[in-house]
Amino acid sequence: MELVGWASKPFHDAESKKFHWAKNIKFGNSDINTLN
Repeated sequence: MELVGWASKPFHDAESKKFHWAKNIKFGNSDINTLN
């Protein structure tokens, strides 16, 4: 598993008091990346 980059960089929503983010991940030799 390799972190390709951020699909959405981490940010804090002060109103809801939550953190949000999305990682772009690659598994092995797959041509298709996955979001987490």
